[in-house]
Amino acid sequence: MGSVLESLGDNKLFRFRDLIENLRKKVEKKMEFFDTFLIYSQSVLRKDKAYVSREASACYKKYVGDSVPEHNDRLQQTFQKLKQKLAITSAGVLSCLDRTCTSHIEYIIEWWREISQGKNSNTDAFVNFVLATIMLANKNKPISSYDYKNALKLRKPPSSVTQAEYHLLSLLLSWPTNEDKPVPDLYQLIKSASHAYEREYKTMFRSRYLRPLFFLGPGVSLNRFVHRRVLEILWTKDALQESNTNWKNESIFRDSIVEERLLKVEGAVRNYRVYARFRGTEVEVDANRRDCLCRSGHVSFYLGFTIKGPVAFSIRRRELVTEGDQKIKTPDASSNGMTETGQKQGADVV
Repeated sequence: MGSVLESLGDNKLFRFRDLIENLRKKVEKKMEFFDTFLIYSQSVLRKDKAYVSREASACYKKYVGDSVPEHNDRLQQTFQKLKQKLAITSAGVLSCLDRTCTSHIEYIIEWWREISQGKNSNTDAFVNFVLATIMLANKNKPISSYDYKNALKLRKPPSSVTQAEYHLLSLLLSWPTNEDKPVPDLYQLIKSASHAYEREYKTMFRSRYLRPLFFLGPGVSLNRFVHRRVLEILWTKDALQESNTNWKNESIFRDSIVEERLLKVEGAVRNYRVYARFRGTEVEVDANRRDCLCRSGHVSFYLGFTIKGPVAFSIRRRELVTEGDQKIKTPDASSNGMTETGQKQGADVV
């Protein structure tokens, strides 16, 4: 800024330097709030105005992204590049598919990798590096066969300010496949993610609906986490349409193309709670719609992940019958009683 003012030949403008620098810091802080607020949640009563995100991004780019780093070292320059792409926070990285930075995801990965491998690197940088890699996988681009799970374990948990994203990533990397037996501490990982959310974001979001960030799909490693934007594009058939899906009514899951990208999880409903089953082990997850928990029994659903943890979407009952479609009695999961059913084996009934 000093060189620009000097070239203008008007030294009186120097008195505004502190003002503009203070504005830059305030804009940066407010942009981080809007990013987190709109990426992780949405209004229950009405749609969030799309222009809020657009204008906040434009203001941020003008005051922060296009500015020159205060220190001319490589690390600061790398941070500045991330600011230019609005990917300086975890929420910013997770919104790459919602913005026009999709073509720059490879660069974002390399920049966060460079920062995470630095001498004074913290765990936040590695978390953002892995999250960016998941975003690249959602672009159907090849990713490295790296042991992300153990690499994260070797790093110290971050400060309390950024624990929610750290615990969410730990949960994602430890989530079992249908063939795997759940890790012994899966229940604790779910609780840690929930507690981190309550400490960091519960007051901010209050009564807002938590948007799903990822869904569980077929595949291995990071390739099995499907970003919500991928499903929205499949559903609307329009990559340019803004993200305003009503995830609460679950109508998106009636689309067969969307369903093909997801992995159906077996589970059970008991006492108005829903559980996911993995090779005889059950873990409790949240339900996207509480009205689906009125009847106990075997169910199947699609598993999504919000910043708070795992959530069951599109819960459907599974009924069993004998050959010939004759009614049989199956134990009721909540009362150990008997329930009459008359559906074909394995059929999904809403």
